[in-house]
Amino acid sequence: MGLGGDALTMEETAATMARVIGRPVRYVQMKWDEFEARFGPASTAMFRFFEDQGFVADPETLRAEVPEARRLEDY
Repeated sequence: MGLGGDALTMEETAATMARVIGRPVRYVQMKWDEFEARFGPASTAMFRFFEDQGFVADPETLRAEVPEARRLEDY
């Protein structure tokens, strides 16, 4: 079972944040070299992997086994 409280696209993540904070949030993908300069090589590798391979999670199965698993909006 993949661990993930949610399996959201970046656009869905922005929409969730906007709903929770009550103001517009827009996702804009920056160039990878800019991203790496700001967040470092480890984060860059992780997010490039997600973009290239995808993020696989089964939130419903996780929640069935771990009911207290949080969704993004819970944070």
